[in-house]
Amino acid sequence: MKNLSKITLVLTVIGAVFYLLFSMAGIDVISKITGGDRTIGGDFIRIIIGLSAIFSLISSFTAKK
Repeated sequence: MKNLSKITLVLTVIGAVFYLLFSMAGIDVISKITGGDRTIGGDFIRIIIGLSAIFSLISSFTAKK
């Protein structure tokens, strides 16, 4: 479970950088990687990043200290 938390945290940070670039410079990195605006690959990447963010948020509140 610890490795999954690390992976989701990395994906969340990558997603945050992607959206920062999009909002600050108008560069859509995911579209450039997948070759289009609404491709299956781009949608898949966005879904994985979103699910990773949700998992990271939940695990940060439920983590045993």
